[in-house]
Amino acid sequence: MNQEAEIIEVVDAAVGREQSSRLEQDAARIEELSYKGFEGPAYEAFESELFLELQPIVLGMIGSNKMAQLAQRHSARLGRDFFVHADDVRLLKGSQEARDTLMVEVLAYAMKKFRTDLRKGCGWRADYNGPRGASCVTSYIVLLCIWTFRSCFQRRGL
Repeated sequence: MNQEAEIIEVVDAAVGREQSSRLEQDAARIEELSYKGFEGPAYEAFESELFLELQPIVLGMIGSNKMAQLAQRHSARLGRDFFVHADDVRLLKGSQEARDTLMVEVLAYAMKKFRTDLRKGCGWRADYNGPRGASCVTSYIVLLCIWTFRSCFQRRGL
């Protein structure tokens, strides 16, 4: 199973709505937020709701080692070395504090990149025509979390 399919499966299980209905809702919301340049109280509310939805997904992926495994595959595709030692895996599985700390850093970085990309007119799009089609915003940000996991994990020095 490829990375995008695994992410969509995890998000679908956690959120419980179909990908297509989330995609339509996300497209309308992003279009509405674009009128204000992704600024202001409406964007902050959107970001807060998204964070609350993403938090248990990202925590679960970190705790189950799924995030590290996907990040290692992503790093290998880019030709970068990245290894998560078994002791670090045990620490993340056993320590809520370690998972929370890493989750906050990974998610904050991904959310910042998401917003920056939206302002630049790139990043998530409802009309993406890739091999699996478009993904909802939640799936897209989980993918960003996987891409940023390596740098956050190494910066943390677990």
